[in-house]
Amino acid sequence: MGGLGDLLTALPGLALLRDARPTSRFTLICREDYGLFLKKCGLTEDVVSADSPLLTGLFGDREPETLGLESWLARFSEAWGWMNGESGDALARSLAGYGVRKIRIIGPPPRSSIRPYWRHFLRETASAVGRPLLQEETSGMLHRLRACLGANDGMPTEPFAPVVIHPGSGGRGKCWPLERFLEIASRLSVRGTAGFLVTGEAEERMEPLLTRFRFPAGWTWMRRPPLRLLAEHLGRCLFYLGNDSGVTHLAAACGSAVLAIFKKENAVSWEPCGKAEVLSADNVEDVALEVVWEKVLRWKPAHD
Repeated sequence: MGGLGDLLTALPGLALLRDARPTSRFTLICREDYGLFLKKCGLTEDVVSADSPLLTGLFGDREPETLGLESWLARFSEAWGWMNGESGDALARSLAGYGVRKIRIIGPPPRSSIRPYWRHFLRETASAVGRPLLQEETSGMLHRLRACLGANDGMPTEPFAPVVIHPGSGGRGKCWPLERFLEIASRLSVRGTAGFLVTGEAEERMEPLLTRFRFPAGWTWMRRPPLRLLAEHLGRCLFYLGNDSGVTHLAAACGSAVLAIFKKENAVSWEPCGKAEVLSADNVEDVALEVVWEKVLRWKPAHD
């Protein structure tokens, strides 16, 4: 029900459930643009926006039957939820009150857990459907979004770059200094490596500086791309650098090699699934530029 990163922590569990219920028709409740994207990936047949008036009585006080919620819920044989902020007990009671008989709400891991949200949701989902969590199956779950890549659906074809950098996040305290990201891009350009620097609505405050910045050779600013197009680029790039953000989770889900910079307090719980390495410190600005650059060089073999 939250941002893109919140949704993608549940992605491996959702993909496993999809495999366990191959003949079922799925309806996903989430932010509509995210849901429509996952629909293109084959993870759901239907999407209901999280702010739909139909759902008012499900997440709050019971509404009059005129909203049709009870009759709508009667269409479903099961209701599932993955909750990273609360136990989900209130939602389970609400669903039961509307007559849903089979309910599985997976709450967050214990505070003492050293397991990231995505792994906790995947293990609990596997246990609930009675499927052993095999390593090869886990690996398949992590790359489910790659199935949607390559079909442009009429969108103009654009060149793809080996590196994508996303310097933002929904919270300013999660953002490594912008000038350091730009320095990484400049150093890569000197070595002949091209790339895109991507920003969205959350990075509006960065736009005046980026408008004035002279991007190095081979580097382009991609401003507020549609989610589908962004996933195309993330699925084809070889390396991604970013903060603790939904785009970082998307990059990992699309199969990119990810280097992410996190606050230490979030590094375990919000670790992305996939080929991801996390650098962390009490404050993200304490992660040194040269430490990040060293990691980037390890990805990019010297050829100059």
